[in-house]
Amino acid sequence: MSRNQLEKDKAQTAKLREELFEMEQLAKRTLGASYQYIIDNSQVIQNNEALTKNKTNKQQTFSKDNIELELIELESQIQVNKKPASQPQPELKDQDNPRKSARPIMTKMDSSIVNRVPKILK
Repeated sequence: MSRNQLEKDKAQTAKLREELFEMEQLAKRTLGASYQYIIDNSQVIQNNEALTKNKTNKQQTFSKDNIELELIELESQIQVNKKPASQPQPELKDQDNPRKSARPIMTKMDSSIVNRVPKILK
């Protein structure tokens, strides 16, 4: 081999080594970035799980508090709706003859209207 060819090969080898070094650095940065991305995502996932767990705990307490409040409210409504039984019942007039005080089932006017209905329907 000629000396000129040997110099070209050395230059090309140095260039290839430089490119290889740059590729290795790029691969390390990419791998490092990917690794960091994975770590960041796992931390985000852990944070989300913690927040979700916290929210469900708050919702359970909130719903428990709501149930207790509704129960108290219903109990107060029941107490308000309860009336003392000491109020006297209205007395019936003519208790001996209830038919006498009762309203007639049908008046003469009502019966005349009822008698006309079949004629109108025909």
